[in-house]
Amino acid sequence: MKGVLSWKKDILKNNSSSKKKYIMVFVCMFMQAIPFGVAQNIQPLFIPYVIKDFGFSLAAFSLIFTFGAMASAAFSPFLGKLFGKVNIKVLFIIGTVLSSVGFLGFGFCKTLPQFYILSAVSQVGCVLFSGLGVPYVINNWFPKKGRGKALGIAFSGGSIGNVFLQQITSQMLASSGASHSYRVFGLISLLCSLPIILLFIRMPKPGEVEIVEENVNELNEENKGF
Repeated sequence: MKGVLSWKKDILKNNSSSKKKYIMVFVCMFMQAIPFGVAQNIQPLFIPYVIKDFGFSLAAFSLIFTFGAMASAAFSPFLGKLFGKVNIKVLFIIGTVLSSVGFLGFGFCKTLPQFYILSAVSQVGCVLFSGLGVPYVINNWFPKKGRGKALGIAFSGGSIGNVFLQQITSQMLASSGASHSYRVFGLISLLCSLPIILLFIRMPKPGEVEIVEENVNELNEENKGF
């Protein structure tokens, strides 16, 4: 009887923790869809409008991608050292604030250096919550099994979000112009991501994930005996 009760408790714990694990996957998926999608996927749509409005050359304005890539590459090793030392919510908040505010700031830019600087800021923030943050969260929630599948689902959010963002961005650019669209999407990115981070992003509690994995293994061993 004790064995049956213990088995039922293990099943309940397993179901509860599995829900938490996959909620975290979909939270990471949302982060890829909105703040990551805004910072990474829709910028090319702005190029013809910015060039027309400010008179920049295509080559000169396209350097924003180079400056962003250089900044993210330079800061990644230092940012990576923060994980495990700083609260994960704080890191995600800093990342999304930098990414969103950087993108919003494009709406107030008048010169190329301003675009270059804000592109670097935005991409550093994006690396913090997406390039480093999402894999770190998934790896901690899936230490043994299902990590690859969970990462795949989480990162698919970027493509899924892009389906909608591309259409909305194109329409807004045509009707409102580049500067207004930058401000709107930067604000959307910030307002959508902060509540999600504050409510859901966290590391598993001590023993929370390991217990789930052990319970699954124990049940498999018991089933072999029947």
